[in-house]
Amino acid sequence: SPLDLGERQDQQLSFPSFPAAPIAKVYLRTPLEMGDPNLLICFADRFFPPVLNIKWLKNGQPVSEGVEETAYFPSVDATFRKFSYLPLVPEDGDIYTCQVEHLEGDLAWDGQTLETTVCALGLAVAILGIITGPIIFIKARRMRSDNRGRGAL
Repeated sequence: SPLDLGERQDQQLSFPSFPAAPIAKVYLRTPLEMGDPNLLICFADRFFPPVLNIKWLKNGQPVSEGVEETAYFPSVDATFRKFSYLPLVPEDGDIYTCQVEHLEGDLAWDGQTLETTVCALGLAVAILGIITGPIIFIKARRMRSDNRGRGAL
């Protein structure tokens, strides 16, 4: 039946009936270069209710200078996500930790795994280079041979 403009449409929002613990991940904005300014990004995802505290530590000591956080962003599954940013100048031996505190328990990302992340990123870039390098080389050779074969008109 056609929708009567006077008819009221009720929409219901559903929320998780229990607290959902966050999933925390940490990223670097740009590839790691010792001594070059960078940005650590702590991403807390899939938590409910939207009550969360994100703290940064450098070598076990609290860091608050320059830290910025986003508002809570809703997800389609009625959970939330939030970002925290820490500017840094990485130096050898520094360990950064992102602590995420929530009703369902605390999570901590320890900067010692940063080396693993950077190595994995480096490996991914190397593999991409190995794959795309020959393709670019072959295309360049084809273009060069196509240009030689045409001659003057």
